[in-house]
Amino acid sequence: MRLILALLLTFTSLASFALTFDGLISKTKNKTLFVDNINKKTYTLTGNTAIISTYLAKLSEGDFISIEGTRNTAQTILTVSSVNYIGLSALLGSWIDDKSYCYNFSSFTEFSVTQKVIGRKCAAGLTPNYTYIINPASTSWVMLISGERGGGYIGDLKFISPREIEIQLYDSETGDILSYIQLRK
Repeated sequence: MRLILALLLTFTSLASFALTFDGLISKTKNKTLFVDNINKKTYTLTGNTAIISTYLAKLSEGDFISIEGTRNTAQTILTVSSVNYIGLSALLGSWIDDKSYCYNFSSFTEFSVTQKVIGRKCAAGLTPNYTYIINPASTSWVMLISGERGGGYIGDLKFISPREIEIQLYDSETGDILSYIQLRK
């Protein structure tokens, strides 16, 4: 019984060291830096596994990240144990597809879809009608999307260039491919 209690206390104390952090990415030549939203301190990000390190390397200046990790304040290092979700700064703004629709990514977690107004111009002041989060994957980004009327989608997001992206949408329940969306800025 004492052994079980000792193990339980050990695991509980280890789990308490992992905290949630939200902030923005800053880049230098050799390092991925993290600016904490709460205390505005800058930390060097390291992954506790090779795959997490690969995900961190994919991020760009100004991207948002929500992570679980441990902080070494003496050395200003933040070791990431898992990525909750990210926000891509390159995705923000208005994107237009070939079917006369405008996708306005107003924040790292919300976007709206409307018809184009004139030419390549999008309607302004729209209320977001979708929420989304992005998770890293090896060759692309995975989008989890939910609409204001319920229902969910999974999207595979790829940047073709800084001004062109592709999203392949899947039904989150069946896995069926719903549509292939090509967007341009």
